[in-house]
Amino acid sequence: MPFPRNELAPVRLAGINAGYDGATVLHELDLVVEPGERVLLLGPNGAGKTTLFRCILGLVRPTSGTVSLFGRDPSIESSRRGLLLGVGTSLEAPGLPAQTRPLEYLEHFARLCGLPRPLETARQALALWELPEDVDAQRMSLGQRQRLQVARSLLHVPRLAMLDEPAANLDPSAQEAFWSLLDRWQEATGSTLVVSTHHLEEAYRHGPRWVLMGGGRILADGSPRNILAAVRSSRRLRLAVSIEGRRLEAILHLRDTRIEILGDRDRTDSEWRILAPTGNFDQVAILKSLVDGGLPVVSYGEDGTTLEESYRSLLGNRPPPQKNTRLAIETGSIEVSPPSVGAVVRSAARLHFAGLSRERRMLVPLFFLVVLLTFSVLFALPGQPPPQDAYLPLLALAALLPAGLSGGIAADLVAGERERRSLETFLCAPASPAALVLGRALAILVPGLALSWASIAITWIALATRSLAPSFASTLCLAASFAPGAILLAVTTGAWVSTRSRTVRAAAQLSALVTIPLVVLAQATPALTPSSWSAGAGWLASGAVLAMACAPLLWSLKRRLSPRALLR
Repeated sequence: MPFPRNELAPVRLAGINAGYDGATVLHELDLVVEPGERVLLLGPNGAGKTTLFRCILGLVRPTSGTVSLFGRDPSIESSRRGLLLGVGTSLEAPGLPAQTRPLEYLEHFARLCGLPRPLETARQALALWELPEDVDAQRMSLGQRQRLQVARSLLHVPRLAMLDEPAANLDPSAQEAFWSLLDRWQEATGSTLVVSTHHLEEAYRHGPRWVLMGGGRILADGSPRNILAAVRSSRRLRLAVSIEGRRLEAILHLRDTRIEILGDRDRTDSEWRILAPTGNFDQVAILKSLVDGGLPVVSYGEDGTTLEESYRSLLGNRPPPQKNTRLAIETGSIEVSPPSVGAVVRSAARLHFAGLSRERRMLVPLFFLVVLLTFSVLFALPGQPPPQDAYLPLLALAALLPAGLSGGIAADLVAGERERRSLETFLCAPASPAALVLGRALAILVPGLALSWASIAITWIALATRSLAPSFASTLCLAASFAPGAILLAVTTGAWVSTRSRTVRAAAQLSALVTIPLVVLAQATPALTPSSWSAGAGWLASGAVLAMACAPLLWSLKRRLSPRALLR
């Protein structure tokens, strides 16, 4: 059933000024979008359309003025998640997590929206929008990726859908099919639709209301017919007889001196182009002046073939038949509720781990490091039995082998344009930013710790074959304390650096530096352990030191994990 029309206005902006880093992008902007309305936002690049979207979604806080989303301020974190349950968004050039499959992507978003059957809902959406399930989303065409973002935006049947250039990468036939499906979706749900586009022809066919932006201001707001009627435009005049241009100009100037005749006015011809200063508003008066002047008018207007018709003619194509696709939208049966923090963490970890599991090439350097360490144990160490636990620092070194890899991957969590755009997409869902980043970090931490334990086990077995293995109790203390502390510090440092670096390369280089103090601590722990302590106790203490070193980084991360700080 469609949403009720007596609800609060989905969008209400009053006197908005907003921008980035002190530079104002939006200037004194006022806008009201009523329930069930369709608004097409037009304007050149840099007009402020994307910034306007971000203000409405609470991703950018205006410097002055008020933003109301369903009657509430979307920039207030306590209410933002609840508001976003009723909003579907597709922002400009959204990013996709690496090695992500479309089915996984939509299922993750369905979980973030608290949908009851996320996998089934994702499959239905992919079938509706004719998208594959199990291919790398990065290998899909631009048009397919654009449709994937629209499918994600409408997955939870929002009361307000905000789509930024949704048909930008579609060919004309695919554009018509897309808009046909969008028309039926809005008719079935009664939802409000705000769409930005650069294409005037597309906007004219599918937009009952235009909002034209330029320089961060609204230049025009109304129906396309009324807006275009007031635009300076020309018409073709055809007469039954030829007439001198100067005589025609004299007749028209009796009406308005701003009316112009295009071309050479000194010629005599039966066809002329007349430029009206305020478009259609002048056409009736111009035609009356021509008739009153005694001119035999054959026709007065424009003719021509549309760009789309010319395009299809050149390709030899006919207009595509309308597919009788059944649009199954059960708005009354969908129960949407904000997911718990734990559910968001698990879903984010699941999606990120699925992508990492396909990046097997990253394990090649780690594999060779473990092989090198094992061969060193088997062939380079002296054969004389050392004091018990003398080779614990070697096991600690084995534990550190995955630390650099874990820190480097964690440095990609937020740094880089693709990851920031990917994260921005999910910040438009009713999910906690901290929970999203924590889930992604857990997807790195758990495999990193497993690899660390595997490295310890392989090195211990190699030592045992030569009767050089440390005691099992000391090895267990090292594996239970030092290894988790080292991997946790590497991942925390990588995440902390990623929130402060704009490029992935810089973040990865900085996060790799954490391995240096870790190696120093691994070699210095036996010397720093009091003689009255056991060897295992020293490694337990080292692990505790590493865990405490994570505390200030985690506290700083908590302050950085807000939508505006992450996307700054």
